[in-house]
Amino acid sequence: MSKSKEEELFWAALEGELEKVKSLCSDPAVNVNWQRESNGCSPFYVACHKGQVEVVKYLLSLKGIDPGLPAINGATPFYISCQLGHKEVVSLLLADPRIDPLFPVDGEFTPFYIASSKGDIEVISLLLADPRIDPNKALSGGGTAFLKACQDGDKEVVSLLLANPRVDPNMATNEGATGLYMCAQCGFLEIIQTILASSREVDTKRRIVTEDPVENGKTAAEWARTLGTIQKPEYMEGEAYERVRKLGSTIADLIDAYEKDPAKVRSQLRKQLGPRGISSRSPFPP
Repeated sequence: MSKSKEEELFWAALEGELEKVKSLCSDPAVNVNWQRESNGCSPFYVACHKGQVEVVKYLLSLKGIDPGLPAINGATPFYISCQLGHKEVVSLLLADPRIDPLFPVDGEFTPFYIASSKGDIEVISLLLADPRIDPNKALSGGGTAFLKACQDGDKEVVSLLLANPRVDPNMATNEGATGLYMCAQCGFLEIIQTILASSREVDTKRRIVTEDPVENGKTAAEWARTLGTIQKPEYMEGEAYERVRKLGSTIADLIDAYEKDPAKVRSQLRKQLGPRGISSRSPFPP
């Protein structure tokens, strides 16, 4: 069975065949916003998905194009571009007033959150530069991009987010787990050092609220010290548990010292970490 012109446009957009896309779009009978029945993807969506910059640029120039049409899974062309790290496409879409850069998937996962969770520094930087982006937008459980980066141990993303004054490093999950708490729980000493060395005020006294009687009511320092002395909780990965067993006391002592004299500890950590911190994205000046 022969393909419809809409199907031909779909495949041409996906493959980046610009001249064929132009030829098909010149036919007024062709629906440029046609969506595939199986997945809801439009020609514009797949062009963004594949990072076909010239095709995306051309389709955006069409008055009849709807660049915000989501696929069946709820992902918009902008979302998928952020997820897959197509920075040139992301830049083009951010400049188009028809694009909603905040539109989430499943009512929760924003393009900024997904880019951060992928660790894509260039796309994250593009998004942070846009005043419409709320970097502190939380999931229903309270999770933010910063919390996710801390949980994943992504030093580059943590440093980049800390360096942006719009990012709140003290936001917490519904249970009260801050980024500092998550790092303490996972044994990420270097990230804790970076957080405490930054120019940001860090809440070290926030207490967790959970049904676990051992963890409940503890601060980041208290839980790090406790984890180093108890049997591995079922929910913890073995690698994280071994890090905390090894570094829990060091982490707890560092946080305790920060609580007593933040300026002194901050200064010491900056000297220890060097002018650029532990990564190329330093959250504090030389």
